Amino acid sequence: MNERMPFVIYVFALCAFALGFTEFVTIGLVSNISADLHSSVSQVGTAVTVYALGAVIGAPGLTALATRWPRKRLLLAAMGLFTLGNTVVGLSDALTPMLVARFASGLGHGVFLAVASSVATQLVGRNRAGAAVAVVFAGLTLALALGVPLGTYLGSILSWQVIFMAVAACGTIGFVGLLILMPTDHNDTSAQANAMDGLKAIFNPRLLAGAGITVLAYAGSFTLYTYISPILLVVTKVSESTASLLMLGYGVMAAIGNVWGGAPSRPQRC
Repeated sequence: MNERMPFVIYVFALCAFALGFTEFVTIGLVSNISADLHSSVSQVGTAVTVYALGAVIGAPGLTALATRWPRKRLLLAAMGLFTLGNTVVGLSDALTPMLVARFASGLGHGVFLAVASSVATQLVGRNRAGAAVAVVFAGLTLALALGVPLGTYLGSILSWQVIFMAVAACGTIGFVGLLILMPTDHNDTSAQANAMDGLKAIFNPRLLAGAGITVLAYAGSFTLYTYISPILLVVTKVSESTASLLMLGYGVMAAIGNVWGGAPSRPQRC
């Protein structure tokens, strides 16, 4: 009999959507932000880079340093930092404070996804671990599907500051949901780990090799994806609607692949 997924996992998915949306929506808003802040497209493109850099540092580094923290407190801190960072971005009228805030919100992104996927598997048990992780990352892949095309569209009718404030509001809802719905495990064994042991584990050659594959893959795809909107609009001269449809198709297929990959396999009959 299929058991219901704990509702807090859907809160994780909402938070993951907010994390991914603010990452990807910036790509669709690069041209708008550069015009408003009187900066070049390449300068504003670093807003994507510093966010990714914060996520890369936050996931292994801060998570390892905070190994003595209960998982609930760590997730709340990550979402609080993310929400605060996006609020500052929404209030920014210059490039420098925006980049600093993007880096800070990226730190929250890295910590949250690293911890939430682990907590999700603990809440449902081993048999449904894949499905739980797929639900969490469904929010991220939905953001991939909608972030760039929706951001490109909304950027033509709304200011980019309003969009980032909406992301901050979504992060606030996720924070409150975690605070209320996530159980507090007073016997959290992860809180007994040593922070230095966690940092040493980061430099394990096998872990570095595995992480290197992921880093190179994402670096290659996001180098193009960051500037895909200006390339399509300026170089290939396609319309905004066509560019949005192309990126929407890419994101939808990524979302389908995520859900398909996380679906529990059916037992084979002899």
